[in-house]
Amino acid sequence: MVRQLRPLAAYLVLFLVLLPGCATSRTRGRATDFVDRLRLNTQAWMAARGGLQAMCYPALMANNQCGQRLVKASDASRTNDWSWQLLPPYQTIVATHEGELRARQAPYPFEEFMLGTSRYLAAHADAGTITPE
Repeated sequence: MVRQLRPLAAYLVLFLVLLPGCATSRTRGRATDFVDRLRLNTQAWMAARGGLQAMCYPALMANNQCGQRLVKASDASRTNDWSWQLLPPYQTIVATHEGELRARQAPYPFEEFMLGTSRYLAAHADAGTITPE
């Protein structure tokens, strides 16, 4: 009877030790990828915002269409950080952010959807058919 239980005990130990280890390794890899993606998104957002603000530098404003635009003040996931800032038209804002994102990584499908929605809304906001609010 003991000899019959030894292989079962060995399989049980392997199952309980190796399986969670494999799952943990895959999960750790996904978590690392997610953190890297967030870092690249933040870099893209910061580069885009810096470029947009530079477009509206007071000395250059004579030949551009900069104005007060209602925009998100950070790339954080909170919703209470919107403010009015001196920036170019919304279509330029969206195109700049999209360009910086695509320069760093391929957007996920849900990000593609949000970029398309942003382009649509920016065109209508610039045309005055909807308000920034």
